[in-house]
Amino acid sequence: MNNPVEKRTAFLVMDLINGIIGRFPNTKEYLDRVAAAVTAARARDIPVIHITIDFRPGYPEISPRNKFLSTITDKPTFVKRDGELNEALEFPLQLAPLPNDIVVSRKRISAFSGSDLEVVLRSKGINDLVLAGFATSGVVLSTVREAMDRDYSLTVLEDLCFDPDEEVHRVLAQKVFPLSGDVVHSSAWMKLPEN
Repeated sequence: MNNPVEKRTAFLVMDLINGIIGRFPNTKEYLDRVAAAVTAARARDIPVIHITIDFRPGYPEISPRNKFLSTITDKPTFVKRDGELNEALEFPLQLAPLPNDIVVSRKRISAFSGSDLEVVLRSKGINDLVLAGFATSGVVLSTVREAMDRDYSLTVLEDLCFDPDEEVHRVLAQKVFPLSGDVVHSSAWMKLPEN
């Protein structure tokens, strides 16, 4: 007989930093919706984990063979200097982490790759992830697939994932993500009963 496992949830807010989301116009409404979900998670004592990206000067972590990441190495946009964040690495005001939030920095596209996310989740007993972020075809897709491979339960907040290509977002949200977990609107998720 299977014993039910207690569901312990964390809310991952991924790549919503100025240097990434700030490149796109008209994102205030989107960021406000994410902020509302973050507030709802905090009110339910669901840990909020901000996933970000940063590198050393000169980007020694990025191989020229990495077609996607090597496109950023000509500018110091995502370089942390002397442990200090530059403006591009900071969070939009409405998503600024609070003291009880966790910030996880990584060196690759998946929230797990090149980070200590797995250690944080294990130490908190987390087995259920709720995902939001930019881009649907980047960090969200990579994290969904890796989290599935690591046996996490998943909920993707479809309206809180953003991609510059609306068709790619639609296909991922309607065809790909449902194979790995639940895909719901943030308003429905915020109405669900607490764990």
